[in-house]
This record gives sequence, C-alpha cells and structure tokens, in this order.
Amino acid sequence: MLDAGMVILSGLSLGLARQGKPSRAERVLIQLCAAGSAAMNYLAADDASPRSVIVFTAAPIFAAIITDRVVSVVRRHALGISEESAWRGLGRAVAGLARVTGLLALYWLRFVLAPRATASGVRRMVLDAAPLPGVAAVTAGPVTGRGTVPIAPVPGEEPPAFGSKREAFEWHYRRHPQFGDRQALSQVAKEIGELTGLQWCTARTYALQVTAAEAISDAMDAARDLGEEQS
Repeated sequence: MLDAGMVILSGLSLGLARQGKPSRAERVLIQLCAAGSAAMNYLAADDASPRSVIVFTAAPIFAAIITDRVVSVVRRHALGISEESAWRGLGRAVAGLARVTGLLALYWLRFVLAPRATASGVRRMVLDAAPLPGVAAVTAGPVTGRGTVPIAPVPGEEPPAFGSKREAFEWHYRRHPQFGDRQALSQVAKEIGELTGLQWCTARTYALQVTAAEAISDAMDAARDLGEEQS
C-alpha cells in the first residue's frame, strides 16, 4: 500500500514539476511513505543481522531519494525554478525533535537530582504562563510575596535614554517597590518586561541576574565592613 502511494505521489510530483508548480507537500508525503514502508520492512527483517536490515529497508528509502532528486533536477535545471529541498524540512524536523528529546532528558535528570526545586520551578512557570482571568491585575497593597505592587512613577525622576532593553529593565526593576523580593520576582519581571518590550523568560533572567549581582555586592560590602572592624 505504501509502495503504491509512493509510485502515485512520484508521478504526481513529476507532473507538477513539468508544469512548474510547487510539489513540496507531495515530496514530503513520499518521504513519509518511504519511512513507513522501511519500518514495515524492518519488522520482517532479522534485526540481529545488519545485512538483512539493510536489504529490507534500503529499497523505499532509495526510491524516495531518487524521486526527490529527479523532481529537483527537473525544476532547477530544466525549468529554472529554485525550490528548497523537502529533505531540508525533514532535517529541521528531526533536529527539532532531537532538541526537544534532549531537553526532556535533561529536565528528567534534573528532577531526579533535585525533585522539589524542579517541580517548584515548573509549577511557577506554568502559573506565570497561564494566569487566571481577573488575577493578573493586582491592586496596590502591602508586600506579601503573593502579589505585586504596580509600578509607580518616581516623583521628580524621569527615565533616561537607555542604550538597550536590558538597561531599561534594570532601571525600572531597581525602582520597583518589590525589588529583591524573590517570591514576587517572576510576576514583577513579567510586569516590567511588558513595559520594556521583553519576553517573560528574558525579563526573569535579567531580574535574577540583577538580584544576584545585588546580593554579591551586599556580601562584599559586609565582608569589607567586617574586615575594617577587625583591623
């Protein structure tokens, strides 16, 4: 069945190529039929023998490659039409799948090593990415770590000309009423990120960097004061 589909799609691709029309969908379907046919043939092969696996799976893959090359040559050299190869799209899809698989494996390993911190971070990310209607807008009030205080303009202080979005973010973040509050960091970063044109992940990274730099500066100041007292 899949081999018959490859033959029909090959003829359709060649016909479209001769008419100078795009045939990317048909060429992708040829690749899918070839992959399915190779997988079915693999089930009938002796997986303990590499020669048997190659013999059973090489034919549909070879047919898909030849068909794509014929269509590409007809379009590029006979008709003078430039079109991206369908194999390039397949390569991007495979690379994306490999990247997602690697990220999942990395986060699974992180969950094994630090389950509580990983689960807490994933929970916070999901809650920040999908706020409930009517909950995103928080009124001003005392800092409790569960909400954020809206940005209020500093009297007599106008924002300077910023050289980058990061500088604008840091300027507003350092003047926010909840600057340095770890519990409200994600929501504050999201609020200031929307003000400065930054994505939430980028804004949160900048907020963490500024908070870490501030903590290091405070620690160095405390160590210097302690050294002066001891001397």
